[in-house]
Amino acid sequence: MSASKHMNWNTSEFQTYLLLYCANADINQSAEELHFIKERVEKSEFREIQKVFNNDTDYQSLTRLQEYAKEHKLSDKDLDKHFKEVKALFKIDGHYDQMEKHLLNVLKSILG
Repeated sequence: MSASKHMNWNTSEFQTYLLLYCANADINQSAEELHFIKERVEKSEFREIQKVFNNDTDYQSLTRLQEYAKEHKLSDKDLDKHFKEVKALFKIDGHYDQMEKHLLNVLKSILG
């Protein structure tokens, strides 16, 4: 996947990448978190986006997310939908800890 292909992602692909990034916030993607993400996207789409995510550094991930949001002029309503999914992902393990709350605030700042 080329460095700029993410600009052509559809909403589902963007959300998948965002959720993978957030699931990795505590450096441990749990089976429950991966299942949550997979339920929201086609299997082939998930594999492609996961491959991209796995090859990206943290900086590259944040850059991809920021560039996509800017290029596609995501509205507050669009972002709220994505952030609602992020919160649901964070709560899967029964904990919504400080690191997850901080990451959500950082993402709101970067993408908003």
